[in-house]
Amino acid sequence: PMFFERYMMVMLPAYLLLLALGLATLWRRSRWLLGIGLALPILAGVAVLPGYYAETRYASAADLRGMIGRLTSLAGPDAAVVSNLPPSDPTYAYYYRDLWPLVYLPETGTLPPIPEQLAALTAQHSEIWYLPYGAQRGEVETWLDAHGVRISHQWYGNAQLVYYAFPPSPPGAPTVSLDVYFAQGIRLLGYHLHTPSVAAGRPVLITLYWQAEGKMS
Repeated sequence: PMFFERYMMVMLPAYLLLLALGLATLWRRSRWLLGIGLALPILAGVAVLPGYYAETRYASAADLRGMIGRLTSLAGPDAAVVSNLPPSDPTYAYYYRDLWPLVYLPETGTLPPIPEQLAALTAQHSEIWYLPYGAQRGEVETWLDAHGVRISHQWYGNAQLVYYAFPPSPPGAPTVSLDVYFAQGIRLLGYHLHTPSVAAGRPVLITLYWQAEGKMS
């Protein structure tokens, strides 16, 4: 959203001044009225604040606990996590428990360059969970989109959870042969299945082998 609930704090001085003005008026008229006037906002706070603090839909911050929980439940043992927030930023540190390598890559150039760091990272890990904070599309996301397979993408307030898979290179020929013809001379020769077993929430990666029988229109 463009505005968050915390921005309403600028109205707090006006609210307190109006409340004090009302209580001062009641004080001049009757102490009993003053007691009632004090009790009403206190009782309203007691009734409302527990739900405000406990329910996610009232939270002024995104559900980052849910985001890290999804990462924890779905990430494989060969995963790596990339974030554009520096290690000194506590945004994810409250919930992330270093179950997988956490790599900090800013949106601007670094030494060594970002493409070199990502190439080295994906050579060691078959999946990358990218945690960009903010809507700006940077060099990291562009490289991951060009070289990996984007499996899922979810927003949590200003934070994002993007899941990329980097399957190993397929063999030169299909492991399962087919001979299926489509329109305009398109032929499916077969496929190779990278994922031997299926798990809930996990992708099934497959390489299809195509051949054009002639010039395409």
